[in-house]
Amino acid sequence: MSSDADATAPCVCPTHPTRTVRKGSSLRTIAGSLRAGRMLLLVALALAPSTLTAGCRTVGTIEESQATQSAQREAAWQPVGREVEESRAVGGFSTIYATDGLSVTLRVEANADPAGPVVRVVGDEAHVALVRSEVNGGQLYLGLEAPRRDIPLDAVVHIVAGAPDEISVAGDVRMSATGFLGGDMAVDVSSVAELRLAGWVGELVADVSSGGALQALDLEAEAIVLDGRSGGQAKVHARTSLVADLSSGASACYEGAVASASADTSSGASFERCRE
Repeated sequence: MSSDADATAPCVCPTHPTRTVRKGSSLRTIAGSLRAGRMLLLVALALAPSTLTAGCRTVGTIEESQATQSAQREAAWQPVGREVEESRAVGGFSTIYATDGLSVTLRVEANADPAGPVVRVVGDEAHVALVRSEVNGGQLYLGLEAPRRDIPLDAVVHIVAGAPDEISVAGDVRMSATGFLGGDMAVDVSSVAELRLAGWVGELVADVSSGGALQALDLEAEAIVLDGRSGGQAKVHARTSLVADLSSGASACYEGAVASASADTSSGASFERCRE
């Protein structure tokens, strides 16, 4: 027969070895724990349907938001049949980057205000609103809000500015730049874009790649350094020297009374004088 001291002495609970209970109350404690666990299970089961419903509502909300955004993009691209001309003061820049299939013209003017070049966008009112023109870190960026390839863009960007140090075009852009009267410049033409140049410059550093095409027979350059690869094409006019590095199907032709023309070609690249 146990004494009162034994009745209150702690012992190890068989279901939770790290817990201790009093011998006289062990059954009550365990029974209470079971009741508490059963209540928690019932509460969890009661909440489960609402939690699942909330999850479904979240998924539905995301799908509805995506559908709304898609409809808004579709509406934004629908022409309204009204031609407008929008002038934008963009601030000074020294380089230009154009993408997203834009049509761009640049007229270089020696006396253009370097602090206040103006970009004019002409075309259907709806498409003009899609054209982005902003200067960041000295670069004029030209692109589109939510670009698409299945609807032709009815908008042209016209720029009047001083001669930029560099022009980069990509993403099926068509750009012409005229009026260069000296100085050095660099161009980068890629991703099936086309860049046409006219005037004259000191040194022209050109990079053509991924099907990009440089049409610069109307730009006389004292010296040209040309890098072409991945199907890039270039037609250039050199007066003194021309050095080219061409690979992976790139092609280049040149004209002019160039005193020195040399090229390193590989992997199907070609280099020659332009034919009539």
